[in-house]
Amino acid sequence: MTWHLFWIGSYVVSLGVVPFILLANKRPAATLAWIWAVLLFPYLGPFVYFLLGSERMNRRRFRRRVLEWRRSPKRLRSKGRQGGPLSAEQAEGQALAAAVAAATPAPDPAWRLVETLSAINGQTISGADEVTLLVDGAAYYDALEKAIRAARRTIHVECYIWREDGAGDRFRRLLVEAARRGVRVRLLLDEMGCSHLYRRYFRELIEAGGSFSWFGNVHPLRNRWTFGLRNHRKLQIIDGARAFVGGMNIGREYLGQEPCFGAWSDIQVEVTGPVVAGLENTFADDWYFATDEKIPLEAPPAAAVTAPESAAATGGDRVPTPVLILEDGPDDKADPLALSVLALINQSQRRLWLATAYFVPLFAHLDALKLAAIRGVDVRLLVSARSDNRAVVEVSRSYYEELLAYGVRIFEFDRGVNHGKAMVVDGHWVTVGSANFDNRSMHLNFELNLAFYSPAVVEEMALLLSGYYLQSTEIELATFVRRPFWNRLKESTCRLLGPTL
Repeated sequence: MTWHLFWIGSYVVSLGVVPFILLANKRPAATLAWIWAVLLFPYLGPFVYFLLGSERMNRRRFRRRVLEWRRSPKRLRSKGRQGGPLSAEQAEGQALAAAVAAATPAPDPAWRLVETLSAINGQTISGADEVTLLVDGAAYYDALEKAIRAARRTIHVECYIWREDGAGDRFRRLLVEAARRGVRVRLLLDEMGCSHLYRRYFRELIEAGGSFSWFGNVHPLRNRWTFGLRNHRKLQIIDGARAFVGGMNIGREYLGQEPCFGAWSDIQVEVTGPVVAGLENTFADDWYFATDEKIPLEAPPAAAVTAPESAAATGGDRVPTPVLILEDGPDDKADPLALSVLALINQSQRRLWLATAYFVPLFAHLDALKLAAIRGVDVRLLVSARSDNRAVVEVSRSYYEELLAYGVRIFEFDRGVNHGKAMVVDGHWVTVGSANFDNRSMHLNFELNLAFYSPAVVEEMALLLSGYYLQSTEIELATFVRRPFWNRLKESTCRLLGPTL
């Protein structure tokens, strides 16, 4: 009798989960697969679905509270879709857009894309007074250390991975020193990315007056069971005036000191100016989600924005580099990052160069790359032949043949690991940040990219990518199609796991 009740209960639970799977509106094949899984494996199937199958994090209560907070006088509001009077940052963004548009020969489709990206992301365009590409870990760590040592008011650090090694100890010590001299230090880490790390590692920082928190993906007391949804953002903000965004975490592998990886190539960008206020908003929202602490932010002072030609004529300051913040997460059903990437690909006319650590494209992005190649765009894809996730390399190769057939050029970086994430579109747009060109970044992770409208930044990034191409092996279709059967089988098998890797 007991066993009968056990089995009856198991199928009641499984059938009760089916409506949640249907309401998730996944692709039909994925929906059917999950339904079969929960029916064939009672108890285990539903548990695994809620742990891994959900692609959304329900933050309705969080969003409602954040909106109330943003409407308060103490909180800077930067997102244009919230209504109400414009903040100083919004007003400056609109002034910058008007200034650059006035100085740009019409019609300019590349600049008109600003309106599309702004609408997708609910962001007004902002500006960066300084933009510095930091190539590889040594340059990034030195710049970050210099900024931390110079901090006087606040240090906000958000990372996916923090290693308990020489690099981790170095920055832990710097944060402790800053906290002891009175700087308000807040450190936010993803507990899945730092599964090897314990809270006691930061005990000295907490005792010095700093604050530490896990992002809180898995938190039963807060009704969070999101094992597969992670905060992949890499963001550091110093005194609300200088910020670092990109693909690098804190660990010795980013210095090329991990023997199993060898040399490590990566990209981070350092920015100053009005855009930092928007990045502070991003950190403040994440910190509030994790800790319930509301960070008081001050609106940046309004700055006069001068068009490039006017600046040259009057001897005034140059126009700040136009930049949009592209942030996304599983709490946003609109998928703004995926739509922004699609818009940028479709905008390309001459050049579309991509660099990514993991290439597991959405079908829409895959087709967009093919169409770009068909219309004569120079489409290049840079991936790494070595990776911290070997299965992803196999998944990436399962897409090569169809892309090569359409004329996409593919380069495998084989002098260590290339972990950089960037995209160059024609001579105007460049993006850099934490997001890879994969399903996890587009749907499952919290990600943060910056999109610059700047020929100067474009050429600097293009020069960097050109150097990577010279250090890579270009994949030729005629050779690639002759790879062994077992290699093809391995790639196709790994591809089944691609959406969750």
